[in-house]
Amino acid sequence: MSSSSYIVLQVHQLPADREELFVHHCFELGAQGVSEALEFQQNSADFEPVTIEKEFKELEVYFATSGQTTTLLEKLKSLFPELAMELREEKNRDWLEEWKKGFVPFPLVKDIWLVPSWCSVPEAAHHQIRIDPGMAFGTGTHETTQLAAGAIEALFHRSPKPQRVLDVGTGTGILALLAELLGAEAVVATEIDPEARRVARENCQINSSQQVQVVDEQIEGLPSLSFDLVVANIIDGVLLRLQKDLWRVLQPKGHLLITGILLEREKEFCHNFGLPEGRSWQGRLQKGEWVGYLL
Repeated sequence: MSSSSYIVLQVHQLPADREELFVHHCFELGAQGVSEALEFQQNSADFEPVTIEKEFKELEVYFATSGQTTTLLEKLKSLFPELAMELREEKNRDWLEEWKKGFVPFPLVKDIWLVPSWCSVPEAAHHQIRIDPGMAFGTGTHETTQLAAGAIEALFHRSPKPQRVLDVGTGTGILALLAELLGAEAVVATEIDPEARRVARENCQINSSQQVQVVDEQIEGLPSLSFDLVVANIIDGVLLRLQKDLWRVLQPKGHLLITGILLEREKEFCHNFGLPEGRSWQGRLQKGEWVGYLL
């Protein structure tokens, strides 16, 4: 065994009431960590996952490499003879570097490119937004982000252009930075996840942003009638929960751009969001199984 590898102990059909004891013995034998294969369901409108509790568990236990793997397996089998277990060796990998290989520059909308911070800027990128996603959600590749980016770009070619923009759930800050690049005078970005706020602020620094402000406050704490463009690229159940505040912060004759609506739930969403009751909408957007509205 080499230091560039580690040992994985695969455990099958571990009774749930024996899991704690089994894991205790693994750590006594030098385990570095444990992972459990979980099943979950997402039946709620905002896709909050609910774990399905099962009678038997599937585990992977991780050990640093050593010459004691045979002894390790023998000890565990003597304590838990009823369990099916096997060992395998895995090579150590820099998973962040592996992921980076697949994230390359691409055109977000027209000649505005999204360029990972570790990549050189392609010649075709007349304008660019540089992004380091870190551990936050938002690489610009998701269909809803591309829907929103296209709608924002189109709005800035109208008259009058949006001047004050709110990006609700900014993630890594892509849409907020896009609004600034297109000419917004002030952009406020909210995000519920502290790590994403940190990443968004770093991306603002990477892009030498002067107009984007990533705030700790959520939309509920922002003053009314503050923005002439409000962008919310969030899953439809959360859009429903925030709808009163989305309208509240929007200036008269302002635009609300919502994306993140699943096609299969569009009819129900539109009813619950109040669209059938006469809210004027200027455009329906669709890409794949995702739908958005410009209101």
